[in-house]
Amino acid sequence: MGAGGLAGLLAGAGLALAAGTALTPHGLPLPAGLALVALAFCAFQLTTVLADARLQAAVRGPSRATVTSLAGAATELTTVAVYATYGFLAPQTSHGTTFALFATPYVLTALAMRKRRRGSHHYGPCRHDRRDDTTPD
Repeated sequence: MGAGGLAGLLAGAGLALAAGTALTPHGLPLPAGLALVALAFCAFQLTTVLADARLQAAVRGPSRATVTSLAGAATELTTVAVYATYGFLAPQTSHGTTFALFATPYVLTALAMRKRRRGSHHYGPCRHDRRDDTTPD
């Protein structure tokens, strides 16, 4: 999946999360809202797998393990920050509103990815750049 498809998947997931959580109290039936949230989380997981695969393909040499470990640590730190933010916002807003707010960074990231893609002709490693992991660097 290219950068455009990844951006589209991320944007769709963010919009599904926002719609599933924000619209349920205002008329969207609960099962439909839960289905949208479930769809969003499935898409977020797929996006994570695809991004990790792209990172693995882009990094070569002895720093590969370090880079992927740092990426994993950054993901975990971001998760802790999200939980802390949720804990701060949830008493002041509804759960649906809080989740809808959390959808915003996903949509903004997708828009930035699309803008970057339009501004450059190369995003990530090309298929012909990929080498077998046994090839010496």
